[in-house]
Amino acid sequence: MTEELQELQEPEDESTDAMRVTIVAEESVLYTPEMADYLLTELPENVDVRGVLPLERESSRLDNAGYYLDFLGPYASLWFGFQVGKRKLLDLVNSPQTVSSVARDHDVPVLGFDRVNHPEHVRFLRQEDVDVVVSLGTEEPFGSDLLDAPNEACLTLQHGDLQESNPGFWALKNGEDEATVTVHEVAEGTEIGPILAQGHVPIRESESWDSLRRRFSPYGAELLIGTLRDIDEGTVDRRPVVRKSRPSQSPRTQDGKAFRDQGGRFL
Repeated sequence: MTEELQELQEPEDESTDAMRVTIVAEESVLYTPEMADYLLTELPENVDVRGVLPLERESSRLDNAGYYLDFLGPYASLWFGFQVGKRKLLDLVNSPQTVSSVARDHDVPVLGFDRVNHPEHVRFLRQEDVDVVVSLGTEEPFGSDLLDAPNEACLTLQHGDLQESNPGFWALKNGEDEATVTVHEVAEGTEIGPILAQGHVPIRESESWDSLRRRFSPYGAELLIGTLRDIDEGTVDRRPVVRKSRPSQSPRTQDGKAFRDQGGRFL
């Protein structure tokens, strides 16, 4: 058989049938890298991740050091500060601890755009024919051009059922039996779109804020993977958001102190 005939008979590249996805994530060394690693490890073969865009926080944690000290208390503040420093050092010695290094460890391109709504990022999504953009947390709201760029949807994974800050904290402080995990479609600005998938993580008797957040990672990743499958198969169910009477603001320092006074634990 000639080489020319062999080339003609070779099967077509099956990657054209893959769902093309990009991930936008807040760059950090706590929680988000674990979620990204679990997601990139467990995604099925028919999902082609075209890139991960890590975004730096607009305000550094050092700028909010006073808030965290009063909110978490001295012991938890010291522990979290130590963890951040330790993981940054580990990242330097080739032990992936950030979103960027986790992406590289999975051979996924790290995108270099400095803003999620950067015109070059939007152009990239269209050129790569991206189907779904997955957000694992970013302070910058998605604009209309970005929302229109993917073929299917922009998704966000949320710990809670509303667009609120620290819902895991409020679930613990309010003595709830479970914490909600939700996959939303992203809407323009600060609004949230329809619910695409939702589940609940039971809160254990000895649950701490840190342990609950860590248990969100595998559960949330599985919820996202199921949603991508439903979108690919055309079976996704979009449900309206139901507002609940629950605090939606970021916890204040006095909320953290009250949580500790009532026996709640951050660690």
